[in-house]
Amino acid sequence: MTKHKSCHVDARPVQHVDHSRPSAPSRESGFSLPVAIFILVVLALLGAAMTRLIATGSQSVAYEVLSTRAFYAAESGAQWGMSRLFPPNGGGGSCAAAGGTLSFNQAGLGGCSATVSCLGPAAVTASGGSSQKHFRLISTGTCGTGADSATRKIEVGAVAP
Repeated sequence: MTKHKSCHVDARPVQHVDHSRPSAPSRESGFSLPVAIFILVVLALLGAAMTRLIATGSQSVAYEVLSTRAFYAAESGAQWGMSRLFPPNGGGGSCAAAGGTLSFNQAGLGGCSATVSCLGPAAVTASGGSSQKHFRLISTGTCGTGADSATRKIEVGAVAP
């Protein structure tokens, strides 16, 4: 005799799921789109702020360099005026010889100028009763033109030997 195995067959109908159609909309449908737009807007604003910050920093550095060049132009003008007021070969200079305008074309000071003026001599009596001649040189250095320019002034006091 042969034994037959009993099989149990489920008589319920099989449900087929159609994956080609979207399921019914839920309350969370479309939530990721506004979040993505918000993130993009925030990143765009951060990018714009960083660009403005970098541009402002670059402009600040450029003005600092221009200001430093103007300072050195003024200092060079003051040294030039002192060498004219008190020539290296001795001899007494005069304020008329120490004043003037210099235009620089050397590397570093190209496009800069210095205007030197001299005041004096003013006679001052020293503690020992001797009279001394006091001079004052004013040198104004300028670099650049228009809105992109810088001006620095140096005053130097000197006593005639």
